[in-house]
Amino acid sequence: MGFCTVTQTGSAWVVSTLPGGATKTRLVGVAGEGVDCSLTTTGKITFFAGRVPVAGETVTVSYRLCSRAIARLEDAASIAAEAAGGMPGTARWLGKVLRPLARSSTDCESAAQAVLSFASSRAAAIAGSYASINPTADVWPGDVLSIIANRQTINVVVRRVAITDGNARPELLTYRIAFANDWAESLGVILSEAIAPDSFLPPTAQAAPGQVLANLQQLTVVSATATTLQLDAGTAPPIGGGFEVRLRNWDFGPGVDQNLVLRTPVRSFSIPRSAQVERYYIRMFDASNPPLYSRLSSAVFTNLPVA
Repeated sequence: MGFCTVTQTGSAWVVSTLPGGATKTRLVGVAGEGVDCSLTTTGKITFFAGRVPVAGETVTVSYRLCSRAIARLEDAASIAAEAAGGMPGTARWLGKVLRPLARSSTDCESAAQAVLSFASSRAAAIAGSYASINPTADVWPGDVLSIIANRQTINVVVRRVAITDGNARPELLTYRIAFANDWAESLGVILSEAIAPDSFLPPTAQAAPGQVLANLQQLTVVSATATTLQLDAGTAPPIGGGFEVRLRNWDFGPGVDQNLVLRTPVRSFSIPRSAQVERYYIRMFDASNPPLYSRLSSAVFTNLPVA
């Protein structure tokens, strides 16, 4: 075959391992197409006649889930400056980006960075108007005005300009300029304080966008017995870091011991089993303080008899 095009990717990847250790990919489709099994939207797999796994054969299904795009950022310099006077240095705002659409957590980080840039300014939420007669140069929406007030220079953006002709000679043109900074009236980002009920705020804030580690997309289950699960993370751990395994997809980080299964500094590790139906969530972390983690978890769901 010299060329092919994938027009619609499948929602899952099915692999089975025979008792002797041989692994093969199972084709997913509908009966009559020469495939091995079908997969419903609820996650049920049905093997067709002649393709049913043998006794002791392990079936592995890999898939991806979607979740809310979300980000949480902080401005360390602003926090320190506000706290210098003895007052709390943090103020939190929660909201949703209406426009432009934030289709990923990276987009949310960019929006959060923009909000931080103007919310941490002393001139935050400034709006007003200014009148000038026959200015030396034309004033247009989008121009930046420098206003000196209380011995501080504040830069604001011109939003609207109305010009009134005084019908005099020489001509008198009165410019009425409406201005506002980005926090008072944003030009590029439209925000809302409504939050989706299925969004979960990250436990720690990032100092800058993109401060995350790679997701463990190549994580695989090497073997599954009645007593242990042997996993391969698919990548080497960062120097001084490793992999963290939890019983739920939350609370990743040092100092949180509930739901913690283990932390390991090696790529290949085993998890002791305790029940037939189990769920584990794994992320990578590094040696920074506080440590950086993968943006998303890799999950392992099992339904196997235990010893």
